[in-house]
Amino acid sequence: MNLLQVLGGKYYFALPYFTKNLYEVSFSLYHNSIFYFWSAKNQFTDPYDSIFIDKTEISNIHWLEYLHYLRQDSVEVTYMKAIPDSLVWDKWDTTGIMKKHYLSYPGYRQFPVVGITFEQANDYCEWRSKAVNNQFPDSMEFEYIFRLPTEKEWCVAAKGSLNQDKFPYGYELIYRKPQLSKDPKLYYKEFTNQDSTTLTYKEFKKMFRDYLKKGNEPIFNTVKDFPNGSFYYQPLDIFSSLPNKIGVYNMIGNVAEMVAVKGIAKGGSWAHDLEGSKISTRQLYSKPDAWLGFRCVCEVKSSK
Repeated sequence: MNLLQVLGGKYYFALPYFTKNLYEVSFSLYHNSIFYFWSAKNQFTDPYDSIFIDKTEISNIHWLEYLHYLRQDSVEVTYMKAIPDSLVWDKWDTTGIMKKHYLSYPGYRQFPVVGITFEQANDYCEWRSKAVNNQFPDSMEFEYIFRLPTEKEWCVAAKGSLNQDKFPYGYELIYRKPQLSKDPKLYYKEFTNQDSTTLTYKEFKKMFRDYLKKGNEPIFNTVKDFPNGSFYYQPLDIFSSLPNKIGVYNMIGNVAEMVAVKGIAKGGSWAHDLEGSKISTRQLYSKPDAWLGFRCVCEVKSSK
């Protein structure tokens, strides 16, 4: 169970944590201790509303849960409309592996769901609201409304307790020693495909090893800058980064996250450079992409 503070400390209660054994994984609509509390006081218009945010991005396993329930409870056309667009990988992965396996392969279950439209994300939020509210007895005095965050809400969560002007990514330290595998063969093909370089493998191997010894990389899953070019990889596990000051993961990097205004995403992604992933920066989109995902906020309102 998760003990959550509600209405500026006026109420405390525990959300029941229920699971379904599906795809041999135990998970929940309240996935991975999702909620982190922002006091509405001094942040939002109504001091009697409390707003929570998912601890992580919505992952493939959460979307598979959604599809499972749709297949049980909805007509076929509703289920088919909810399936992510796997063709978004064609631009980024020439092997076809990601297009075929990203959503369904167990190794990607905890990776962020991608290939989602703005409308699909909102449909998920509506379904999740109904599913969660249906789990509570009629006597419960709260209503749970899941939705995409406003841009302001997203920025509040991203900066955490830090000053955004001083810390534009919501972290005090943003670089670390490279965490890539020490085998340059794993990256040479991708590097040469992505960059107009003429480096031989021998030249790349020397550059790569120098980078591992002397270089720095962002702590976020964003584009990596090598001396002779740049390199992107793919989305990573939703818990792959260090959490920010309020305990939320991957507000910067991994996948850019849709907000409540269609066409605007925040936080940058594995396909964006660090400069373009600041809290203040927007990523614009017009269709699903392999770098675009989302997370929800939940408004907890008194139903009395």
